[in-house]
Amino acid sequence: ERSPQQKMPPPTKSPFDFKDYRVIRLENGIVALLISAEHTRSSRVDGEKEKTNRLSESSRGESGEDSEETTDGTSEDGGATSEDGDHVTSLSEEDDDTDVPRNAASTGGHSVRRRKDQSIVAACAVCVGVGSFSDPNDVPGLAHLLEHMVFMGSEKYPGENSFDTFTAKHGGYDNACTGCEKTVFEFSIHQPYFREALDRFAQFFVSPQLLEGSLDREIEAVDNEFQDAFQSDKNRIEQLFGSCIANASHPASKFMWGNTESLKKTPKKKGINVGKHLRDFHLRSYSSHYMTVAVLSRDPLDTLEAWTRESFSSVPSRQPSLAASIPSVIPAFEDALFCRLYKIVPVKDLQEVHITWLLPSLMSQYRIKPMHYLGWLLGHEGKGSVLSLLKKRHLATTLVSGNGGESYEYNSSYSLFTCTITLTNKGLENVLECIEVVFQYLKILRDLGPQEWIYREIQVVEENEFNFKDEDDPVNCVSTLCESMQYFPEEDYLTGDDLMFQYDHQSIAAVQDLLTPERANIVLVSKAYASLWDRKEQWFGTKFSSEEIPSDWTTRWQNLPPNPDLHLPSPNMFIATDFTLKACSSPLQKYPVVIEECDHYKLWFRQDSVFLVPRAYVHLLFRTAVHLESARNAFMMDLFLHLMKTLVGEVAYAADVAQLHYSFSAEVQGMVLCVDGLNHKLPLLLETLITFVADFSSSEEQFQTTKDDVTRNLQNYLLRPKKYAKSLRLKILQHKYWSAADALSIVDDVTLKDLIEFVDTLRRQMYVEALVQGNMTPEEAKRLMIYLCSRLEFSPLPMSLYDQLQPRTVQLPANTHITVEAMSKDKQSPSTVIVDYFQVDPPCPSLLLPSSENVVVV
Repeated sequence: ERSPQQKMPPPTKSPFDFKDYRVIRLENGIVALLISAEHTRSSRVDGEKEKTNRLSESSRGESGEDSEETTDGTSEDGGATSEDGDHVTSLSEEDDDTDVPRNAASTGGHSVRRRKDQSIVAACAVCVGVGSFSDPNDVPGLAHLLEHMVFMGSEKYPGENSFDTFTAKHGGYDNACTGCEKTVFEFSIHQPYFREALDRFAQFFVSPQLLEGSLDREIEAVDNEFQDAFQSDKNRIEQLFGSCIANASHPASKFMWGNTESLKKTPKKKGINVGKHLRDFHLRSYSSHYMTVAVLSRDPLDTLEAWTRESFSSVPSRQPSLAASIPSVIPAFEDALFCRLYKIVPVKDLQEVHITWLLPSLMSQYRIKPMHYLGWLLGHEGKGSVLSLLKKRHLATTLVSGNGGESYEYNSSYSLFTCTITLTNKGLENVLECIEVVFQYLKILRDLGPQEWIYREIQVVEENEFNFKDEDDPVNCVSTLCESMQYFPEEDYLTGDDLMFQYDHQSIAAVQDLLTPERANIVLVSKAYASLWDRKEQWFGTKFSSEEIPSDWTTRWQNLPPNPDLHLPSPNMFIATDFTLKACSSPLQKYPVVIEECDHYKLWFRQDSVFLVPRAYVHLLFRTAVHLESARNAFMMDLFLHLMKTLVGEVAYAADVAQLHYSFSAEVQGMVLCVDGLNHKLPLLLETLITFVADFSSSEEQFQTTKDDVTRNLQNYLLRPKKYAKSLRLKILQHKYWSAADALSIVDDVTLKDLIEFVDTLRRQMYVEALVQGNMTPEEAKRLMIYLCSRLEFSPLPMSLYDQLQPRTVQLPANTHITVEAMSKDKQSPSTVIVDYFQVDPPCPSLLLPSSENVVVV
């Protein structure tokens, strides 16, 4: 126990982190982390912007015409934008359920898309150490509802939505999320308005109104989030674990989302006063000693401390004994229900097997991180790995392993360790073989025991990532840290989630020994089981069946033979060891400049003089018009890029874990290859990728597997109403646009021979526009281009084709209103999507007077 108002040791930080930190404890027990961002890398950039703005203002003279602040030319997902503001990418994007919240345990009310404006440098987050595990049994989703209600005004600021209005008016936003054991509230705002916003925010925890008049509206808001999540297969599988597999006496069995049925209709039938339950829950749970606060601003630490004490010292402290707790003697899952085979009918066209093990809570072992070590090995994609072997047998396309840190799978009661494999058609038919390969690899790990050299390699990788990571968005920073403060001592607030501190052979072996076939839960996900289900999950209506794992399976698992194709990974050749900052060989430029140009390429270059970290970025645009000629060619470009990702997978995976990232994508102007990360081994990765492009080839089986995967992505893309609406809009607006529906109409006709001929044509004539930025020299950039040209041996693109490569948008007739209505491709989706697109005459964009309108309704 520390004395009230005591200042505690600051957290350990990266040598490249220029922010100042201070940890304080208030009289009421709240622990606060104060972060002063006066001297960050972003502040340097903003300083340069301020200089530029002053120059711009002086150059405008007395005209007083202020142009609206522009963005950096990127779309919401970080890609380049076309002229109508949309990211031009491959026909189908990876289908990852990101359009919907993960679950009530990781998201909640006020779900607003986070802004990427780095000028919002003031943010605050509060974590309350109570979540949905504490819901009363007769009102599921109450913690989630309370999270919504807290934002509905306070005694000092009684306006229901006054805080939303205040933050939005001043360039910020607010959000909140309810986890199993924690609830996080957050906001961001432009710097000058932070002091007032902080006081308004703190009053939600001092004296929230919790008005009966707001209750029905917020129940509807909770239900809307549930409806948004209703079609997510991730959420459905998780809730199935809760409703049908978890111990009914354990909080893991609860329905944590909440909806109108659980929060309104059922309580009304049973005579339950939800408002009273809500207020009682608040009094029992929202006490200052359960709260941690993180505050980030460009103000000095002393100022932040004074503001924090003034705003949060009045939060009431209640008796700890009133809080709900989980009895440690109650198991979360019983073997009789857990160690079974479940077959689930998904919403989307998925083919997956999930192998899950129940482990004790490992939160106290955060310095060792045994699950991270094991997930690293089982999820490895290099030679000798499970995925490498499954791909060679054409049984699987992806494998993800470990514990993602979501509160339902990682909490104070238990941990879940899961291996999820995306299956090919052949893999679904031979799913037992896929499962056996996983068990064979785990047996190798048990037989060999933990390997200290592998742990040390992971340790170095994680330390490099921590030391040289990009500055986080301010609101993401505070929301993550206030939750970390609930788990770690103050010196580990920043490092506790990220670093591997201590190799402990015995602790890792103890967890490793629990990953056995007889302790596994197996879930098969496929539409192939549509006629085999005999049960429905209560809340999401997920169709599934449950059975004992076949005895012939378990018999085979007891005597698995060794597999010579499986072995531990080799040392990673992409791990950086040289972090020297390059000396500037020429005057530094504010913007990239062309340092070399010829018939084959143009090379733009800018050496970093602001961030001063050993990172670099290479962007290569291979200009070509081949993929624009037809839907068939557009599909083959998509297929080629997916095959490239498969072919380079083993090599690129080693680079990825060493903080070297790459991406292939298709744009209107051609193919794009981006590489970024620590610069020491970046040229090695880029040269490796170029070599794969130059030597492209594929087997018939590999081609068919990838084609099936891309086809499935296209079908799932159209199932998402927002994506489908976007596709319909762009079909009207873009000069050349081949939609997912266009591609699906010609899929069956494309052969491997067609693809190889297409790639040959693609590589024959190109013009490469390259941008190299960061900790590299002009000489290094030029060497990369020389290597690229020598390996690809392409001819220059004729100038006559350049005009075809410019993104063009159809100009709608003036004063028209065009409406497109379409039925959703997902007949079960409750969502309606309305997209209003206004086209504005170019001369007066600031007036925002539409000359025409296009409405898409799905």
